[in-house]
Amino acid sequence: ATPGTISGNTTVCSGSNNTYFVTNDPGATSYTWTLPGGWTGTSTTNSINSTASTTSGNITVVANNACGTSSVQTLAVIVNTTPSTPGTISGNTTVCSGSNNTYFVTNDPSATSYTWTLPGGWTGTSTTNSINTTASATSGNIIVTANNICGNSVQQVLSITVNSVPLVTANATDNIICLGEPTTLTGSGAFSYTWTGGISNGIAFTPPGSTSYTVTGTDAIGCTNTASASVVVGTNPTVN
Repeated sequence: ATPGTISGNTTVCSGSNNTYFVTNDPGATSYTWTLPGGWTGTSTTNSINSTASTTSGNITVVANNACGTSSVQTLAVIVNTTPSTPGTISGNTTVCSGSNNTYFVTNDPSATSYTWTLPGGWTGTSTTNSINTTASATSGNIIVTANNICGNSVQQVLSITVNSVPLVTANATDNIICLGEPTTLTGSGAFSYTWTGGISNGIAFTPPGSTSYTVTGTDAIGCTNTASASVVVGTNPTVN
């Protein structure tokens, strides 16, 4: 009779060893197995040990005796391979300490997850083909591998240079003044400065009341840092 359903894995990895079998028919004296292209394995019994190639296809078996050959029993098998090395990692290769940056590779349909490794002190986690990171002060390599049930790809590497942020300070010429009096706020340690409230760096202005002002200093390569200065404005007395 036609052999029963072939038992064994229907999804396998390239290069893996797998055994397939059918229930033995007492009327059969031998079995003939055929495997997908490139697979290896031979048997004349009701089971066969095989090594998968990269080719998906059908495993078939017939039972034989002196009277002839049975009809064919078929099992479709899908072969998965280890993912290819991810393509070039896209993202900034020169960053500022403390900055947020996103890195990504083109998605591989055969990959079920990705493993990212960041330079020392960086933060960020992901199992997809992209990762959001926060840089530490440490330069180094960003590394990614693509993974599936068959294993991990070869690593893709991107070298990153981290620049330190400027040491910004903020000062007021007079930080305790009377209402209506001017003061001047000055930032230092960077290339350019932006103050909250639209105040100009190094230009006198008259504060409307007590408050704290923050300056953002940007250096020549675009890294930024902040500092603050407080101004206390006293209330003028009422004279009768």
